[in-house]
Amino acid sequence: MTKRSIFDLLVDVNVGAWQKINFKGKTVRIGMVQDDDALREGKKWIIMKAYFATPRMFTSLLTESHDKFKSLTANKTSIYTPNLSHGATWQRTSSRPNRPWESIFLVSNIKEWILNDCQEFLNESEFYLRRGIPYRRGYLCFGVAGSGKSSMIGALAAKLNLDIYLVNLGGKSLDDDKLQELLQACSGKCLLLMEDIDCAFTTKKPQDEEEVHPPQHPNSPALANAIRNVQLPKFARQSKEVITLSGLLNALDGVASGEGRLLFCTTDWKDRIDSALSSPGRCDIWIEFKHATRSQAKSLFEYFYRSDPDSQDTINEDEKPAMDITSLAEGFSSHIPDDVISVSALQGYLMRHKRQPELAVENVRSWVEKGCGQGPTPLLHDGKVDLKVIGNTVETDTEKAKVKVNGVKVNGHMEEEKGEDMVDEA
Repeated sequence: MTKRSIFDLLVDVNVGAWQKINFKGKTVRIGMVQDDDALREGKKWIIMKAYFATPRMFTSLLTESHDKFKSLTANKTSIYTPNLSHGATWQRTSSRPNRPWESIFLVSNIKEWILNDCQEFLNESEFYLRRGIPYRRGYLCFGVAGSGKSSMIGALAAKLNLDIYLVNLGGKSLDDDKLQELLQACSGKCLLLMEDIDCAFTTKKPQDEEEVHPPQHPNSPALANAIRNVQLPKFARQSKEVITLSGLLNALDGVASGEGRLLFCTTDWKDRIDSALSSPGRCDIWIEFKHATRSQAKSLFEYFYRSDPDSQDTINEDEKPAMDITSLAEGFSSHIPDDVISVSALQGYLMRHKRQPELAVENVRSWVEKGCGQGPTPLLHDGKVDLKVIGNTVETDTEKAKVKVNGVKVNGHMEEEKGEDMVDEA
């Protein structure tokens, strides 16, 4: 067992595992045990042992460890995910740098409304308590893929200084009982995130069951066609454990459900969501996310190029007037049709010209006319690097924007090829 100092110790304490560290000249053993007393619900305890130590030393160790943890996680959002190996608990699995709230661009003043509503809820626990109202608030973010739902939620958690508790309702071994345990163990002040909630559950019908079972005749010619044509229903799951609608609703606002957390659910398919989720205490607020407007495209362009201090084209008060980026942003957004292109597609396009705003404006019209594709992919082969666009078909919400790009881009030249889509092999 290797001894480490407090500053290089990665405390990965599992039940029954022990680690050693050096602290102020003492060797301290740290481990975790689980309480066998059923009345204490199997709580876990961290145990610290050292010879000739004093309570003051252990207190100092805890204080310095806490301060060190805060310094390491400053300006970061911690992500917690379920640990179902021993019951249903949460474990901190990662952290990511805080995303600036200013980097989120929503239509009109929707962003400020969401922030104000969340802040108001977090500051009014006494209001709910005095009136006997369950202290819960939930939001359903729905809309097209790539419209910024997850990005907004991540930036909001950073703005409110909340950790994210992420639960995948379609995860392996997760059922109604374990979901109930998880939400009871969820921190009182956090952001609970359930992504793609529409994939979690559905109500099966007898006729739906028949759709997924082709005829079982080994020599039947219809068998091959049935296997090829069979389509699993949207609700099909490959594990015995399932989350039911009633189980989810009870976990969210049942008698034993937790309070004080912000709930955010996301879906690309609002029509698949049961209306029961809109009841107070569940998903009180429904927020629609669409493709980008010209105003969003302009704001994104300005923020993208003004936020990079290393950019050769970023505004410099001694060299360029402040209107340069603003004028370029207006020119860029004038070529962006409203509610056609996703925010993520726009960001991907700007990344192709990440330090060349003039070039981004120059090429944007052609990019839109050709279907807003992701651009050429660097292909490394035979000791060289080529840029290739291979079998790339892009579809958007309007017929005018449906374009098939099928060619090879080498050394900056596009060679259009006719015929069916094909994939080159290096």
